[in-house]
Amino acid sequence: TPWVRAGEVLAVDQLTLEPPRGNPAGRSPAGRSPARTEEQLVVVDGGVDVASLSWRPTIFRALTDNDGLKQGWVSGWLGNFDRWITQQGLDRSTWSADPARRRRVDGTVVVTERGTLQPAGQVEPVRVQRRITTHDDGWVNVAVTLDLPTGLDDPPRVGTEWELPGAFERVEWFGEGPHESYPDRRAAVFAARHSENIDDMYEDYVVPQEHGHRGALRWLAFTPQGGRGVGMLVVADPHVGAGTFGAAVRRHSDSELWSSFHTDELARLAASRPRSTFMYLDVATRGLGTGSCGPDALDRYRIRAGRHLISFWTRHFDPRSEDPGAMAALVRRR
Repeated sequence: TPWVRAGEVLAVDQLTLEPPRGNPAGRSPAGRSPARTEEQLVVVDGGVDVASLSWRPTIFRALTDNDGLKQGWVSGWLGNFDRWITQQGLDRSTWSADPARRRRVDGTVVVTERGTLQPAGQVEPVRVQRRITTHDDGWVNVAVTLDLPTGLDDPPRVGTEWELPGAFERVEWFGEGPHESYPDRRAAVFAARHSENIDDMYEDYVVPQEHGHRGALRWLAFTPQGGRGVGMLVVADPHVGAGTFGAAVRRHSDSELWSSFHTDELARLAASRPRSTFMYLDVATRGLGTGSCGPDALDRYRIRAGRHLISFWTRHFDPRSEDPGAMAALVRRR
C-alpha cells in the first residue's frame, strides 16, 4: 500500500504460558560438577567475579523531563523534583556496608553483606542485605533485599547498580524489546530474544536523562567484541516474584546522566575514567507519567514502601560454543 512496505509488522499479540517450576530457590540449576576448593569457588573460571564487582543498591534514576526538569529557571517546578531531590535527597544517597560475612554451607560459599542506603534528606534509610551463594558448578546466586521505609514511599526505582568490564560490547536478552519500555510505556514492545550493541542502547535526548530500560526480562547476556573472550549471563530467579526483572545497560552511570545538561558533558566524563559497562537490575521501576505537560504516573505504576527482593543467577560462558538461552533454560526449567 502507499503507506506501508510489504512485510511490515503492524501489530503483535502474545500469550504467556507458564511451565512448571521445580527447582527450589537457592539450589544450583545445573548438575553437580567435581568439587572445588573454597578458593576456586570464589573466582569463576576466567569470568567475572560477581563478589568483587563495584555495586550499590539504588532507589534513584536520572530524572526524566516527566519526573521533573533540572535545567534553568524551571528547575524543580514540575513533577516530583522537589520531593525526590530537594526534600529527600535521593540523588545524594550514601551506601554504607558492614564487613561481609563469609561461610561454607553444604558445598557452597555464601557471602552476606548488610548495610544502609541513606538519602541526604531527613528520612529513614533503606536497609539492605545482599547474599551471594557460589556453587561448585560455576553458577552463582545473588539475592538483594531492600526494606523501603514508609517515608520513602513512591521512589523512582528500587534496584541495584553494577559496574561491569568495559570490554563487553554487545548485550542479548529475552524480554520486552526491541525498544525501551517502562511500566506505563509497553504498547510498542513484545517479549522475544533481542540483541543490541551496548553503545547503541543510548537514547540521545536533548538533556541527558533516564533511558534504555527493558522490562520483564528473563535473562540477559554480555559478550566481548566479536564474541571472543568470556561472556557473562544473568538469569532472573524464576522462584522470586514474577520470575523477571527490569534492566538498563549503558556506558554512563545514573550519577553521570543526572549531573550532565548536554551530551558533550557525558563524553568528557566518559573520557576521564576507564571504559565501563553499567548494569541496572530493578525489582521495580516507576512509570514515567506525563508530568512535564500533564498528569503524573497513575497509582498502579508507582512503587510502594515495604520489602523488595531481587534474585538472579549468573555464570560465565563461551560465546563461541555455548548458547546463553539454553543455559538460562537450566535455571527456569528446574
